[in-house]
Amino acid sequence: MKRIGKVILFGVCLGLVLVLIQNSFQIPEDLFMQGYWIAAIVVVLGALAINIFYNLYYTAKMKKLLPLLFGGEPRRYIEGMEALIKTAKDKTLRSTLKLNLAAGYMEEKDYGTAISLLEAVEPRQLRVDSARVVRAINLCESYFLAGQREKAQTLYDSSRPLFAKFRTGKLYGGSIAIVDVLSEISRGEFDRAKALLDKAKSTYKEAYLQKAYEEIGAILEKPQE
Repeated sequence: MKRIGKVILFGVCLGLVLVLIQNSFQIPEDLFMQGYWIAAIVVVLGALAINIFYNLYYTAKMKKLLPLLFGGEPRRYIEGMEALIKTAKDKTLRSTLKLNLAAGYMEEKDYGTAISLLEAVEPRQLRVDSARVVRAINLCESYFLAGQREKAQTLYDSSRPLFAKFRTGKLYGGSIAIVDVLSEISRGEFDRAKALLDKAKSTYKEAYLQKAYEEIGAILEKPQE
């Protein structure tokens, strides 16, 4: 939003300068307006192009770091993501980077740091529901695994409509299924949790989910109070 505000301010200033030029050189109004609109379109398109390339640059940098996260090198992933955050200026982009950084701390099982990062990112700072659902999934999971059951269940319940939009999709369906299982475990519904875990295993077979399946399975195998 700040960048948009700067573009608008620049446009206003440019308009004032052009009016001054028109008056100084007595340029006919029809010719002046034609040049004015051409200049305005060039400014807007230029601002959009800069914004697109700016975000594409950071998206490419993030994608290069992902193999570290999934390849068992979360510390290097975290260091790389923190370096990107230091240079990013756009508020929405910084929020997205923080979501990705939190994933690194979750991989290290440092749920306290992950929670701090995710709580600092308000849903309204994220432009699309796909980013909001990532925040909700990871924050729910971190709450559950950190033993903050009340916060976890409150967020889980309030996020049901958002989860419903992505539950059947391949990209987030498996992660939402894991949060479903953790919710049942938290409520003491262990048989229900086991049934949901088995269903998730048979439905979502992506490699990145297998570790979570194993860890949750180990929890369910322990004697329950």
